[in-house]
Amino acid sequence: MKKPRKENTIAITTCVNFSDKLRQALELNSVMLKKIYVVTDPQDKDTVDLCANYTNVEIIICPDAKKNGAKFNKSGLLKQAQVLITPKHREDWIIIIDADTILPPDFWTCSIQKHQIFTKDVIYLMKRKIYQTNEDFVADKPSSIQKGCGFFQLYYNKSKMYADFSESAADCDELFQNLFAKQTELEGYCIHLGQNGLDWSGRISEEWLV
Repeated sequence: MKKPRKENTIAITTCVNFSDKLRQALELNSVMLKKIYVVTDPQDKDTVDLCANYTNVEIIICPDAKKNGAKFNKSGLLKQAQVLITPKHREDWIIIIDADTILPPDFWTCSIQKHQIFTKDVIYLMKRKIYQTNEDFVADKPSSIQKGCGFFQLYYNKSKMYADFSESAADCDELFQNLFAKQTELEGYCIHLGQNGLDWSGRISEEWLV
């Protein structure tokens, strides 16, 4: 098992009605990863059209976002992606990253390079800086710095997967992390676009204006 690097690390992102924030995230994340899989709803044409602009971004269409009356079945969407891509990426690392989250610019030179040992029994997390508006993001003026889960999860052990279903995005990330023997926080801060926790039950936040 090799240490994670750009050439052997892919990402999975769920994006249902978040194309405005995903646009900014993909612009920066796509050049830092081998490939990004974006899971979206069949009706989300904006997300499908956006991802078509990137050679290393692949769409996975899943109609289960509202399955069984769920407000947002994030867990089910991620599980479907994990099942589909695992045969293609047995030797790759996987990052689960939210549509409104951007990797730090020094992710490979700092967060990864400074962490000496990576193992398959550990899931690797990060803190994040919260930016309420694009003006705050451009000026690098975060409203807060937070620990958390779900917005960034780096792992190798592909026998660990999300549950088949969740009522919302509130708890499924933590349940997935708890499948691993240990959780370790990497150095650095992800970038989060918008207020934390506002859209756990589906998109209600205002459009991200650039």
